[in-house]
Amino acid sequence: MIERISSDPASAIVSDAIEYVNQRPSQEIHIALTGGRAGQIITAGLLAALGDNPCVHFWWSDERFVDSQSADRTAKGIDALDLKCHVHISQDPHEADDANASALVYAATLHKYTTTRFCSDNSMMDICILSVGPDGHIASLFPGHQALDSSAAVIAVADSPKPPAERVTWTYPTINASREIWLVATGEEKRQAVSSLRNGVDFHDCPAAGAHGKLATVLYTDLA
Repeated sequence: MIERISSDPASAIVSDAIEYVNQRPSQEIHIALTGGRAGQIITAGLLAALGDNPCVHFWWSDERFVDSQSADRTAKGIDALDLKCHVHISQDPHEADDANASALVYAATLHKYTTTRFCSDNSMMDICILSVGPDGHIASLFPGHQALDSSAAVIAVADSPKPPAERVTWTYPTINASREIWLVATGEEKRQAVSSLRNGVDFHDCPAAGAHGKLATVLYTDLA
């Protein structure tokens, strides 16, 4: 794992992602976005810089199964923006009967847009950005949860320990089918999770420890 210590990790990720895309003109790029405070900054920065690029596909590695206009929705308001890039969002309760149905549709969408590249080098995302929670969780994969051992591509979580309880999340097989994984952990409340990552703990105790990019795994943090 590579560490990039910065006073502003979110801005560093935005700059690095823009550079990554600019170095590959006219090439299809898939980037998974994340939630949380840092995730909101990253999403806003990348949509502002790359929203007019039709070669870029944005995804979310997890989403809360709530109304699309709910304040709890990670991708709230994204579908109303005038964007030329491709934005892939999981279905909300008005579009899917339940979280399981939403997960199945999202998995099918992922398969549709990434099968060619997966057959080529077993990758789906170019970059998967993941916010690390204070407990070490990533996406909606929480310590000790049965979802950690799932082999399905996208699953429903009905009992998230962090509200809202119902979510749709990628699992390790999907997350780790990324050329690069960029973890972001900022603030003192993340210090224990960062320490666990640095010490190589079991992913059942710190789910972020189970994220491994095919080419690189990078931790962006302000914690020296």
